Amino acid sequence: MKKFLVLILALMLFTGVASVFSDAAEDAFNELVNTLVGTMEGDFSLLLDGLGQDLDPILMQNALDGQNIGMAELGSKRFNHFYFSILPTVSITAANGVFTFTDTQAYEDSLVLKGMLDSILFDEEEGLLGSLLANEDYEVLADVLLNKATPIPALKLNAGAKLPSNIELLLYGMWVPPFLWDMIPADTMSSLPDGLMPTFNYLNIGAELRYVLLRDSKDTPGVSIGLGGAYNHLLLGVGLGDLLYESLGDSLGTIPASFGADYNPFEDAGMEFSSDTIVLGINTTISKKLAVLYPFIKLGAYYAITDFSGIATLTETAVIEGGDGHNDMDMLVSTGFDLMLGPLGTNLTVDYNLGSGVWGLDLGSRLQF
Repeated sequence: MKKFLVLILALMLFTGVASVFSDAAEDAFNELVNTLVGTMEGDFSLLLDGLGQDLDPILMQNALDGQNIGMAELGSKRFNHFYFSILPTVSITAANGVFTFTDTQAYEDSLVLKGMLDSILFDEEEGLLGSLLANEDYEVLADVLLNKATPIPALKLNAGAKLPSNIELLLYGMWVPPFLWDMIPADTMSSLPDGLMPTFNYLNIGAELRYVLLRDSKDTPGVSIGLGGAYNHLLLGVGLGDLLYESLGDSLGTIPASFGADYNPFEDAGMEFSSDTIVLGINTTISKKLAVLYPFIKLGAYYAITDFSGIATLTETAVIEGGDGHNDMDMLVSTGFDLMLGPLGTNLTVDYNLGSGVWGLDLGSRLQF
């Protein structure tokens, strides 16, 4: 009986000592994770603020682009009552780079940010631009896409109508709710690094009410003046758990056995970007009918209110917030042509923001009745 009691006491003592060592190992590991997270705060602040500064002017112009009509009035007397888009208008905004912060010394000295973006964008096997950078013939193109003219695409639906007293109403917009994005097959994003599968929500609503000052005739061009506005909302989220673990795996040392061999302290890590843009302005359009072509030029002044915010969640207790926003007046110059073949219209528009230097390209088709 005594031997049995001694055995029980020995087991209790061993279990207690093991528990103490286990708790100490877990505490040391958690402290190391917290230290690493603290050193990454500057990295993610740089990322959130840098993206905010680069994306704000792009999203402002993106809110306005995609009207799918350039001429100063709806057109001929037979097909000038209303219109709607046949297919979504393709609108591409080309910015002066959305990763300009990667040219800074802070980025070069970053603990994990440079490694993460290299993995996402520049890795020769998995990076989105890796294959371009690996090919000398396309290296310049990759640099242009990242730092000089980064294309941001959007799709817009359009409709419009002729109202009494020479007034016309133009409408455009698009909504991509989260459930539609979730329906996209995962195979289509297989090129993304593991765990980076994004979530996405997009809403754009725009309207313009314009007054036709002059009807297009043999002696005069068509001239109209319009008041318009648009609202743009973008929400983008990405997971970072696998990327952070790959970037910091060597720095974590040995994971305590009590956590399990597959334990990842950054399993739920991620980033979420949110942008809201309101644009209001006035514009003047001049166009002239030349057979089936209606070349036009449009000059507008717009006031934009933008808010870009970002949140990086690294662990349950480590949350970093950043971003940027601005209120600004911009001048937008647009030119192009409408091609009218009976009720079928095609629009090509090129625009340039005199303030931000952002370019835009729209291509759309519509039916007019």
